[in-house]
Amino acid sequence: MALSDAEIIEIRRWLGYTGLTESARPYFDIATVFERIVRETIDPGQETYVRDTVLPALRRIDVQIDESNCRLAASEVDEIKIRPDEFEALRKRQRFWVDRLSEVVGVAAWDRRQEFGPPGHGHGEVY
Repeated sequence: MALSDAEIIEIRRWLGYTGLTESARPYFDIATVFERIVRETIDPGQETYVRDTVLPALRRIDVQIDESNCRLAASEVDEIKIRPDEFEALRKRQRFWVDRLSEVVGVAAWDRRQEFGPPGHGHGEVY
């Protein structure tokens, strides 16, 4: 069974191409190639891996990151010590799964870490 439109949109989001549609004229060719690569070149085993393993892992980490927000201000609650690097550890795990997704679907992930940097200094690089 081919990846659904919703799964393609989610893959696009995780890889950093949320604004990438065929209506984005300067990026029309990229959008078409993205769709073709993701829809037509991954085999059924890879498709199952993306659907059943990678996307659920990314969703779980997303929830964990959101839930960690309430713990960012505290370092200790009663006798429970909060892991100080929890957020960074979750982001590293998320990066691992985004990299796996990128490898499986054959599309490089957009480097969102560079989004707010000055133009010409690594702004918007693909990695």
